[in-house]
Amino acid sequence: MRHIKKIRIGLRATIQQKSIIRKAAEIRQQSITEFILQSAFNHAKETLLDQRVFFTDDKDWKKFSAALKQPPKLKPALQKLSNQKAPWEE
Repeated sequence: MRHIKKIRIGLRATIQQKSIIRKAAEIRQQSITEFILQSAFNHAKETLLDQRVFFTDDKDWKKFSAALKQPPKLKPALQKLSNQKAPWEE
């Protein structure tokens, strides 16, 4: 499915900002517009996914709450890993 671009986003930048963005876009073999839009889009998704507040319906909230009330399950492999020293601590 092809998405048709219908709106325009305008912005201003310093000469240094444009130069760095242009160089990065060239490395990615993208136009400046493609690079800026993709970078902004990815950062926006990360920001939204990093939210600490989320919304759900009553059914899913009850399932989530019940899961939180369950005692943690012992995972031997995870316990072994957490007991190991980090390579830089040895």
